[in-house]
Amino acid sequence: MVVEVSKSEYFGKVIAVPSKSYAHRLLISASLKKGKTVIKNVGESLDVLATVNCLNSLGAKISLKKGNAIVYGIEKPNDNAILDAGESGSTLRFLLPIVCALGVKAEFQGRGRLLKRPNDKLIETLNTN
Repeated sequence: MVVEVSKSEYFGKVIAVPSKSYAHRLLISASLKKGKTVIKNVGESLDVLATVNCLNSLGAKISLKKGNAIVYGIEKPNDNAILDAGESGSTLRFLLPIVCALGVKAEFQGRGRLLKRPNDKLIETLNTN
């Protein structure tokens, strides 16, 4: 096969593929600050949606529109929130210490393989005085 490459100019925009890893962190950070934050191109994967739903249950006000998140931070955390992490290990592992730091009680729920993943060391560390 012969391929010829020649110089040319390209025009337009390229939108970076959303990173679930960054999206979780950005959503949590925005939820812990006062006021409004807009996060562009967070995507809407099931894992990101699980984090959004959990943060909303804790008292944040997050809406997703066209892949962007509008986040209003937690003013007063909800005690006894039900946090459904779905099958997202990141959601569970990132939010366990956040709930502890907020000083509220919450019930974590999950499905599938998430319930079989080891979290003993993290939970043990969080329970240490």
